[in-house]
Amino acid sequence: MAEKKKYNLISLFCGCGGFDKGFEKYFNVLVANDIWDSALKTYKYNFTNTRNIIEGDITKKETKDRILNSIKKEIEKKNIDCLIGGPPCQAYSISGNRNPNDNRGSLYKEYLEIVKKCSPKYIVMENVKGILSMKHKKSNLNKKEEELWKKYNTITEEINDLKLLKRKSKTYKKFIFTEKNELNYKKLKKEKKKLDKILECSKELVINRIKNDFKILGYNVKYFVCNSANYGVPQKRERVIIIGTNIPDINILKPPTTHSENGENNKKKWKSIKQAISYLEDKKEDKKINHIFTKHKPLFIEKIKKVNYGNSLNPKFKEANFKPHPDKPSPTVKANNGALFLHYKNPRVMSNREIASLQSFPKDFIFQGNKGNISKQIGNAVPVGLSENIAKYIYNLLEKN
Repeated sequence: MAEKKKYNLISLFCGCGGFDKGFEKYFNVLVANDIWDSALKTYKYNFTNTRNIIEGDITKKETKDRILNSIKKEIEKKNIDCLIGGPPCQAYSISGNRNPNDNRGSLYKEYLEIVKKCSPKYIVMENVKGILSMKHKKSNLNKKEEELWKKYNTITEEINDLKLLKRKSKTYKKFIFTEKNELNYKKLKKEKKKLDKILECSKELVINRIKNDFKILGYNVKYFVCNSANYGVPQKRERVIIIGTNIPDINILKPPTTHSENGENNKKKWKSIKQAISYLEDKKEDKKINHIFTKHKPLFIEKIKKVNYGNSLNPKFKEANFKPHPDKPSPTVKANNGALFLHYKNPRVMSNREIASLQSFPKDFIFQGNKGNISKQIGNAVPVGLSENIAKYIYNLLEKN
């Protein structure tokens, strides 16, 4: 049987390669870019077939030029089939500051710039659900609005400086948070709250701006909220998937799901934590596969043993040291060492190998770096199972058109 044709792919903000791992079955990665050195070490180790791996800040002209020059022939032949990427989501995350001035919130414009230069047939972006409600300031502000935003920025910076001083004063004796600081802090917060209301009319939904910007480039764009568990991932991770095309008369739909909670609609039942990681239950530490345990003190171990499924070690911090039910998918894996899950059977937190399995990384995908760094790589990644189903959907569209 002849091998399936593989299409050409560009990967931006590739990280350690969760998105790319799902796409590599159907696409050849012509070029992958990220600024994060540690994640790229993992990427290089696992993606030996990627033609060009470029480390660099995509906001810099020289980095964009390196990316575009590496695929110059394909661009000239209009042979770029798909461009994928998940611009850093901190500015959109509900758990973050959601600061309308956070520069990370406009990194999609760098993605947009590459799209403009190479005209891929399809684009795919991934981000957190918070992007649907996040607002940034409009690009076409009048003079009065610009002045108000400058004032808002100054107040925000002052508040952040005072927050930092307050935090330091609790830890270090040389930093003192005075009563005057406290009064000023409260005053600035009130001013910011008032300005927030005044400036509301000069903001726009980020998702609408993204759609409009792509429309200007000739792309029809739709977005969908996808629950990773519905795509065979042992994790209830919801993400916004933005899909666009410059091919006329293509009706973009939500990538077909393969699983459902209880196996409804002739689909497979959601994959559970135990199904994903039980093979590691009795396995000793193995550095070669990133299966390294966190060392716990005896008192901590005894506390872990008393935690029931669905509860955390400390009720005040529900995400940290949470014990999910083994027969269900896990909650969202976070890029945070402090939010590791407790193992359902053993009195310890899960290893990075186990967490990677919850992100549906294959067993032979090996991460590079120290334990904490690897944890962040895994948490930031697109689940491979979700990615593969999106890739299959795009591949089928390319085959039909």
